[in-house]
Amino acid sequence: MDTQPDLLPSIPYVVVRDETVIEYAADIERELGVDPAPVIGPLAALGQRLDDVSYADVIAGRAELRVRLGARLADRPVRLRRLASDGDRTWIEVRSLADEFRLETLLRRSNFGHMLLSPRVELLWSITSNDLADVFPGDDPMNWVELMDPDDMESLGRAIAEVGADPNLRRSVTHRLNADRTYTITDTVESAVHDPDLRGVLVRSRLEEGADVVDGDTASAYAGVTVSDHMPIGVIVASDQGRVLHRNAAAGSYVGARTGQLVVPNGDEPGLFEGLGADHVAKFASVFAAATAGIAGHCTLVSPTDHRRWLRLSVSPAAASTVVITIEDHTELAETERALRASNRLLEALDAHSEDLVLVFDAVGSSHYVSSAVARHLGDGVEIHSLDDLLPFVHPTDRHTVDELWRRIRSEPSSSSSTEFRLTGGDESASRWHHITITNLIDDPDVGGVVVTMRDVHERHLVERELRFKATHDALTTLPDRAALLSRLEALLRKGEHDGWRTAIVFCDVDRFKLINDSAGHRVGDRVLTEVANRLRGALRSSDFVGRFGGDEFVVVAPNVVDDEHALALAQRIFDAVVGPVREEGVDVDVTLSMGVAVSDQDCATAAGLLHRSDLAMYESKRTGRARITLYHPELDLGGDGAGALRADLRAAIDGEQFSIHYQPIVSLVDGLESGYESLARWEHPEHGLVGAGRFIAVAESAGMTTALGDELIKLACRNARGALRGNGSFVSINLSSAQLSHRDAAATLLDQVLLNGVDPSSIVIELTEAAFAQGPTVQANLEMFRAAGVRIFLDDFGVGYSSLSHLHHFPVDGIKIDTSIINPTVDVDLVRLIVGVARTLGIRTVAEGVERQEQLDVVRAEGVDYAQGYLLGRPSPAPSAIARID
Repeated sequence: MDTQPDLLPSIPYVVVRDETVIEYAADIERELGVDPAPVIGPLAALGQRLDDVSYADVIAGRAELRVRLGARLADRPVRLRRLASDGDRTWIEVRSLADEFRLETLLRRSNFGHMLLSPRVELLWSITSNDLADVFPGDDPMNWVELMDPDDMESLGRAIAEVGADPNLRRSVTHRLNADRTYTITDTVESAVHDPDLRGVLVRSRLEEGADVVDGDTASAYAGVTVSDHMPIGVIVASDQGRVLHRNAAAGSYVGARTGQLVVPNGDEPGLFEGLGADHVAKFASVFAAATAGIAGHCTLVSPTDHRRWLRLSVSPAAASTVVITIEDHTELAETERALRASNRLLEALDAHSEDLVLVFDAVGSSHYVSSAVARHLGDGVEIHSLDDLLPFVHPTDRHTVDELWRRIRSEPSSSSSTEFRLTGGDESASRWHHITITNLIDDPDVGGVVVTMRDVHERHLVERELRFKATHDALTTLPDRAALLSRLEALLRKGEHDGWRTAIVFCDVDRFKLINDSAGHRVGDRVLTEVANRLRGALRSSDFVGRFGGDEFVVVAPNVVDDEHALALAQRIFDAVVGPVREEGVDVDVTLSMGVAVSDQDCATAAGLLHRSDLAMYESKRTGRARITLYHPELDLGGDGAGALRADLRAAIDGEQFSIHYQPIVSLVDGLESGYESLARWEHPEHGLVGAGRFIAVAESAGMTTALGDELIKLACRNARGALRGNGSFVSINLSSAQLSHRDAAATLLDQVLLNGVDPSSIVIELTEAAFAQGPTVQANLEMFRAAGVRIFLDDFGVGYSSLSHLHHFPVDGIKIDTSIINPTVDVDLVRLIVGVARTLGIRTVAEGVERQEQLDVVRAEGVDYAQGYLLGRPSPAPSAIARID
């Protein structure tokens, strides 16, 4: 060839002379897969215009222009394009339309004037090029439309006409094929008028999902039609044997897939992911095998072409024994997921190592999130589904506070508040303090709830409590110091004034403490103060408290006392409990107290006033000989002369019979009748009015008139006893102090008066405190004499201080009077039940003192107490009240 176009090295071509192929390029067989036939014609048509439409250099579409290049391309359209000519030779480009056109349907004119079908459409519609003459007999294009469902013909024709009239339009039409072709085709109709090769209306057809593809060739053709090389998602259509039938460009880029390649290894032939290792190969092979069995699946693998890229492969079964593999680049998502997993692992680790309890509740209290610390604090297996599940773990005392805080914050958007409470973990005895913060974040879209955060602050609480304790308590005795004592006293006085009860102050001073320090040393002195503090604690009722006022001075505060006598009885019990030797470093140090008692009244209801009065009374005790108790009286404000006047009045009272007996009923809880009466002495002072025993007994002790006063009161009690008795086993009780019982002739004196006044000894009850048991054998002998004469013995003020059940075994006791502090203000049910149980075992009667309210009476009666005494049942009066019944 003398002349060759410059393009010949890069394209397949043939050289024609007089319609005969005289030469063809070496790659023509590779391109077309055939040997070119020796004749191509008619060449005269090249470059001609047919039906007023320029075909450029295309030879195709009509039977008279069709060429056949060998048997393998029989009935397959081929495009011939004239490249060059030197007069007698023509160079012609030869390309198969199956490779050249990506068009399913090429309409040369909007009136269906001419049409070219690519091989893919031939497969899709089961039409071959040989059918063209039958489809378009006599150039009637509407025969082609007969392949469509009749209902869809009009819409497609209208779309083609509209696009032919307006090149700027684009239409999409979905239609069905008839003649048992039940799947659906979507046609995209657009203008190709500016394309130099097409210049007409272009219809692209796409098979819809669910189509009934009948064989592998059809599936391959369909894949080629519907999968775009411009899609970012890789698509591979593989046979169920794992061979790639089709792949788009993205699949080639992602995994290096090639047509005909195996996706899973088979024998010596590797699969797509062979270079990634056995794990990746096995993972994909498992998913692929499931898809061939009809089960879709997916897996995530590293790209074999770029190990920095992560791919998600979805493998699904398809028709005609094929498998569709879609491949998406999940690198960014994988990195996000990996970061999210790392973040979650961090959060889980923080949660596992955090001791903070975090819960998130919705507006009605249902939990959305519960941290793992909740189970560690509340117990394994505990589930918190709502706030109601959490509240039982809050200490009962604190539940109202926590519940109220929750309700307030829940009703106030964006609000937050904190408090501290005790979390029990199901065991109230092991409760621990926690700081709780409740924050309303319901309006926060990232939270959408009320956040409850709790932190264990128990150790801090202990430290703070210890610091507060040290700041308000004496370091040596650990008792409240002066400031703390005054603060509590003021609060009690205010409450007493409001509730209508009185408070007693007992001012205690250790006698001769300076001498103890000077002679035995400060170490022994400190030991004495510590022991005194401990004994004081043990002698108090549950409602009382004691503080160190300074040096060797202690102050006891006793709220809710009935009267002066009640206060003196409490003071006597304290005195009896504290006085005695303290052994230290092999030495016994005798300890006594000088005590002053003052009781609040309308004239004195302040802490300073009561302390001043009790202090005056305490110094009166010291002045008159120490180791004694003095009840405050107004004469103490006058100094020594006033006190002396009162003592003189007392001597005159003993001689002048100014004393009287008042009786308080003791009622049976079995039948409600008054079964006995406690006799209480009163001094009818000509100037000061009625004076209680607590005040004048203290004066008698200070004046050395105890014996004379005691004898006078015994005479009076026995003389009046006969009138007080009503028979039927009723009794009168007479109080004897430990000092009286320590006299050798105490029993004889009383019994003489009983016989002298004609009183049956069995109707007399002697009341004494446990302090009498410590006075030695004289008391024991007196008690035995009483028992021998038929006089009964009741142990008074039982259940407080140094009460010991052993006394009930070793001393002749007929009954015990349960102390007022156990009954009032609230009955200590457990202690009452214990005392009643022991008393019944020993055959001893029980009396509940200080019963002032109906609920107290109901409790002691329910617990089996035999008798009750108190203001509810009757106040002390000059003579026994009329027989009364109680409900």
